[in-house]
Amino acid sequence: MPLGFFVTQIKAKDGDEGVNGEVRYELQPNPTNANQDWEKFRIDGITGQLFTNAEIDRETQDTYYVSS
Repeated sequence: MPLGFFVTQIKAKDGDEGVNGEVRYELQPNPTNANQDWEKFRIDGITGQLFTNAEIDRETQDTYYVSS
């Protein structure tokens, strides 16, 4: 996958009303993941759309772990 490729859209809901119910998205580093997979992706903090932040090659690495 090339840089900037759309991967998926993350969706979450908060039961609060108004501003208190707004959801923001971000990727968090995982201290148990030595590959730093989260750096290979970026997420739009408002929409939750996940994109590649680097070229992704399945032949080099077939699984990536990210958490938000």
